[in-house]
Amino acid sequence: MKSSVFEQLISSERFLRYQAATANNNRKAIILYRYNLQLSQELFSMISMFEIILRNKIDQEVAQNDWLRDAIQPGGIFNTPLCVKTRNIIDEKYSKIHRNRSYSHGKLIAELNFGLWTNLFQPNQYQAILNMGKDINEIAVLSSVSPLMRFSGRESKRERIHRVLGEINQIRNRIAHHEPVCFNRRVGRHTRKDTYYIRRKYQLILNMLKDMNVDTDSLFYGLDHVLKICNKVDAL
Repeated sequence: MKSSVFEQLISSERFLRYQAATANNNRKAIILYRYNLQLSQELFSMISMFEIILRNKIDQEVAQNDWLRDAIQPGGIFNTPLCVKTRNIIDEKYSKIHRNRSYSHGKLIAELNFGLWTNLFQPNQYQAILNMGKDINEIAVLSSVSPLMRFSGRESKRERIHRVLGEINQIRNRIAHHEPVCFNRRVGRHTRKDTYYIRRKYQLILNMLKDMNVDTDSLFYGLDHVLKICNKVDAL
């Protein structure tokens, strides 16, 4: 495809940063754009798997039938002013499934997004679950991820898990909103190609999965080409 046509399709403003990152070489700019798409696709697939594993690990740790539905009922652990946002999110999804007369605990879990599971590690939500005698901190050991995060000695394990999940959710949202992931976000108004950002997030995902006792080599066998594409970006 001619670069002029490509530019028209994706917009001049969007294409400009890829041109700037490749010294105005239009052929390389198109290649870089494609590499960015491949990186986004690859990492989003990994994050999708991560999200499924995370919610299942939390559910298994709580190990109480229909605890999410019960949590939003009168007297439920999230039915308090301190957890009102979490309660409202769950209630919206529960009501939708219930109206369709197809409710199951598994369907409710599947309806809740990454942000909800991350927010369970906020102080009020975490304490509400802890009051049930369930400690969702137990989903991970944080030995593998610790070298990547620079945790302070003052942070609790809950705070550390919340911060790790927040970082993963950050890149998930960037990809979901079609923002590029192959640029240095701090230099030159996002016009310098740089794979450090995505390499770090990629490693963070792998290490967190390992800390949740997941065999990542087997899980992503044949699916993970992130570093190979990063190397292509660096060599472009």
